[in-house]
Amino acid sequence: MESLVILGIVVIAVVFFVIVQKVNSKKASDKATQAEEISFQQRLILINNYVFTENVLNSFRKYYPQLDNVVVSQVIEQLKNYFIIVLTATHDNTLQKLPKPILGMPSRVVDDLWHVFILDSRIYMAFCKQCFGFYLHHNSADANVAYQRKQTINDQLYTTWVYAGQLENKGNLMMVDTFPMLFQIDDVLNIPQGFSYTLEEFLAKARLYRNTTNESAKGVGCSGCSGGSYTNKNNYQDNDSNNNTKYDDNISSDSSSSCSSCGGGGD
Repeated sequence: MESLVILGIVVIAVVFFVIVQKVNSKKASDKATQAEEISFQQRLILINNYVFTENVLNSFRKYYPQLDNVVVSQVIEQLKNYFIIVLTATHDNTLQKLPKPILGMPSRVVDDLWHVFILDSRIYMAFCKQCFGFYLHHNSADANVAYQRKQTINDQLYTTWVYAGQLENKGNLMMVDTFPMLFQIDDVLNIPQGFSYTLEEFLAKARLYRNTTNESAKGVGCSGCSGGSYTNKNNYQDNDSNNNTKYDDNISSDSSSSCSSCGGGGD
C-alpha cells in the first residue's frame, strides 16, 4: 500500500513537472515572437532613417552625372523601399516557416545604386547586419541564363510588385490600379537602357493567379509576374539588372538560399 502511495506521488510530480515545462516553453516562445516583432519594427526604422555615405553617392553620380540631388534622393528612396520589401517578405515567410522569398529588382537605376553601395563592402556589411540580420548578396547573372529563366524572373518581379503596392498603400491590400514608383522610375527619369513595364502585364498575371488552382504558384515567396519584353537582357553587364541575390543568415557564413533575378526591359 505504501509503495502505491509513493508511486502515485511520483506520477503526480512528473505530470506537474511536464505541465510546468510546457508553460515555460510557451512563455519563452511568446517572448521570442514578441522580440522578433520588435526587431522587425526597429529594422524598418533603421532602413528608413539610413543615410548613405558621400563616398557611395559620389560613386553613383559618376554613372549618372545628369541626375541632380533631388532626383538622386528619389533613387535613394526607391532603393530603401526595395530593402523594406526584402525585409518584409522575409519576415512574412519566416512567420509562415517558408524559405526566404524570391524577389526581383525592377529598376536599372536603383539597381546601380545598390551595386555601388555593395562596393563599399565594410559599410554595406554593417548595414545588412543591422537592417536584415543576414548578408543580402547581389550577384550578376549571365544574360543568356537569365533569359532562359524568364518565367522565374517574372515570378520574382511579381512578388516585388505585390509588396511594393502594399508598401505604397500603407500596408493595405493593393489597389487595382497600383503601379509602384519602383517599377516606373527608369521611365520617369529616362534612364538609358532602363527597364519598362506596363501595369496591365502585372494585372494579367494577378488574374491568372486568382484563376489557378495551383497553390504553389500563389506562394508569397515564389509568385510570378510579367516583366516586359526583356529586350535589354542581351545588353546586361555586371552592374545591371539580372541580379541574383543570396541571403546569408550569418554575415560570414555560406549563403542559405538564392533570392532574386530582376529587370524587365522595355523596347
